Amino acid sequence: MGCPSGTCTGYELRADLDFDTNDDGVVNSSDTYPNWSPIGGASVYTAEFRGNNYTISNMKIAAGASVIRVGLFAWTTGEITGVGLVNADITAARRTNGNIGALVGFFGGTIRSSYATGSLSCSGTGNYNNCGGLVGSMYASGSTIAASWADVNVSTAGTINASGGLVGNMSNGTITAAYAKGAASSSGNNSETGGLIGAMGTQGSLSSSYAVGPVSRTGTGGFIGGLTGVVRGAATVSASYWDVGTTGIADDANNTAPEGVTTSDLQSITSYTGVFATWNADVDGQTGADNPWNFGTAMQYPRLQFGFDAGGQVAQGSLVMGTPGTNGD
Repeated sequence: MGCPSGTCTGYELRADLDFDTNDDGVVNSSDTYPNWSPIGGASVYTAEFRGNNYTISNMKIAAGASVIRVGLFAWTTGEITGVGLVNADITAARRTNGNIGALVGFFGGTIRSSYATGSLSCSGTGNYNNCGGLVGSMYASGSTIAASWADVNVSTAGTINASGGLVGNMSNGTITAAYAKGAASSSGNNSETGGLIGAMGTQGSLSSSYAVGPVSRTGTGGFIGGLTGVVRGAATVSASYWDVGTTGIADDANNTAPEGVTTSDLQSITSYTGVFATWNADVDGQTGADNPWNFGTAMQYPRLQFGFDAGGQVAQGSLVMGTPGTNGD
């Protein structure tokens, strides 16, 4: 990890990293970094971070109840591009007001062409925790997630918490061309649980995205949804869907976004037509559509093919087939 003089205004990955440094299949005290300390705890990280499409594998975080923000980055308003987290293992015992995500806990910047896989557990029994497979809480006007995805199993305990396959709580900002495959579950009362986003606030905007992971909740009150747990106020959702079969959440059949569709609906169309007619979106923040999706065959979910690094490569791991067991892949 480094930043060659004069070539960037932050840091970049120069090679793949693996936190299982002794290669014994488990991250523990025998490894160099058995418990990662998130970048930018009390102080916000404002610089750029280029992943250059390299991966960070087997990152383990076991955060105590006093840690407010948890992830590879605790808190950032900078730009993160081309980062792949593989097999992340995150537990956070925060009792209240925590923000926990695999890539970023508290997010107010830009994420492009990045992803995370693994598991994330918000194990504290307190209130108002935001837990997401990629980002815990997305709070700032102008913040952006584009051409990114998560396959992280997210679970929360406690009450009045927000849990999502990609983002826990999105009070502001824009998500374009994203998907989530991991399970999202909550076990407390008055929780907000969604396949992609747990809770959307009044200034959030979501488009050209989908969720396919199972969504579940125990406890009373709150909200649950295949794509979003709850959408509040002036928040907007367009051309975004959840798979009613794989999420376990039925469509409300009111013909308004967000909309539940079948596995076949998401897999049978192999171009920018039908439910994907508006998905050729601008994901690099510049003028014009960027052709971010590869629709594959009629037995696959759409996959992201957009790469933001200087070499224009596809983010490693982004060409992921449909959910095993549902389409014969």
